Amino acid sequence: MSKETYRPDIDGLRAVAVLAVVVYHAFPSALPGGFSGVDIFFVISGYLISGILFKSLAQEKFSFSEFYARRIRRLFPSLVVALFLTLAVGYYYLLSDEFEQLGKHVAASCVFIQNIVFLKESGYFDKAADLKPLLHLWSLAVEEQFYIFFPPLLILLWKKKMANYLDFSGLSPDFLFRQSGHVRKRQRGGLFSDTLPMLGVNGWGNARLEAFF
Repeated sequence: MSKETYRPDIDGLRAVAVLAVVVYHAFPSALPGGFSGVDIFFVISGYLISGILFKSLAQEKFSFSEFYARRIRRLFPSLVVALFLTLAVGYYYLLSDEFEQLGKHVAASCVFIQNIVFLKESGYFDKAADLKPLLHLWSLAVEEQFYIFFPPLLILLWKKKMANYLDFSGLSPDFLFRQSGHVRKRQRGGLFSDTLPMLGVNGWGNARLEAFF
């Protein structure tokens, strides 16, 4: 695997995205579009991971085990702590049916299908999204689905000698985002659409595969 090159400009963009999301959740009326910070993270992830994969393949150094081991080392420690603490707090503060639902969400988060579970739960009789402690993990599920499906697809195309003829510029974790149904969540003001992902496409640039070499 080729080593990641530190990009201070991308770190700065991440900081802007984090700040936008935090402000949106703390003061929604102050920054109504702050949730777009999640989109920024998707685009950054797709850009960086695609670059690493393309360079590794070109240098014939790609390793599935190393690629996924790095993702696990980076994400799983904090994820396990967050899930454990959420379960512990929920055990004391949630009603039995609420705790049962939380257990289902924890299980879904462990296999990165939380976005799909939330989508299936959406409806008129669904609980308010604000009452679901693990709601924020839908975006992690999208990112992990990208990590799971994109590398094997790219390897297959590479071996078929097709990759050089394809434009991968539109692929990021938004590959699993843009053609989503809209999950509706209930709040005091009524029903409104809140995008939760299933499957879609969003471009992060017009550069073609050749730009990575």
